[in-house]
Amino acid sequence: MRIYYLNSCIYPRRHPGLSVSRRRMRCHAICSPCADGHYMTFWNQCEQCQYCSTYCTSRYEVVENECSPTQKRTCVCKRGYYKTGDLCRPHTKCPPGSGVSRNGTSTRDVKCGKCRKGSYSDVYDSVSRCQPHTNCTAYNMVVGHPGNGTFDVTCSSNVIEVEPISDRKAKRLQKRKLREEKRNQRKMKRKDRKERRGRKRSKLASN
Repeated sequence: MRIYYLNSCIYPRRHPGLSVSRRRMRCHAICSPCADGHYMTFWNQCEQCQYCSTYCTSRYEVVENECSPTQKRTCVCKRGYYKTGDLCRPHTKCPPGSGVSRNGTSTRDVKCGKCRKGSYSDVYDSVSRCQPHTNCTAYNMVVGHPGNGTFDVTCSSNVIEVEPISDRKAKRLQKRKLREEKRNQRKMKRKDRKERRGRKRSKLASN
C-alpha cells in the first residue's frame, strides 16, 4: 500500500471504490466503500466519493457502463447512430448503386462507395454492401437482361438478344430516395433542436 505524510500523520492512498470515512491522528485513515450512486476511480485521500451525475437523457443513447463504486456511468449512441459533438445522429444511408464500404459505429459514420463493375445494390440503407451479379452459368442459364450498378442480371433459359436496360428508371428511383433522405434529415435536425432546447430549460429549472 502506497502512503504519504500530511500534518505529521500517515495516510495511505485509498483504493478505487473507497473514500475516507474517519481520520485518526497518528494512525491510518479508515476507508469506506462508496455508497450507491457514487464512485471513485483512482487511489485517493478524499473524504467523499464522486457522484454519478451522468445520465443517458437522449432517446438515441443507451447505457454502456452502469455506475459502480469504481466507475462512473457512461453512455453511447444506440445502434444505427453515431456521436458527433453532443448529439447522436443516424448513420448515412447509401443510395442504390452504392454500398457500405466501411461499417458505422457508435462514434463513426458509415462510409459509402459506388458499386464496382459486376456488382450492384438496389436498396437504400446504412448496412448493405454491394452484391455480385448472379452467375447465370452456375444455373445452366444465360443472361436474359444484363445488370448494372442498381439492378441484378436476369437469367433466362433461352438464348436471346436484348438491349441493355436503360438507366433512366434507376436514376429516377435514386433521385426520389435522395429527396426522401433529405426530408428525413430535416426532420431529424428539427428534433435535435427541440431536444437541445428541452435540455437547456431543464438546466435552467434545476438552477
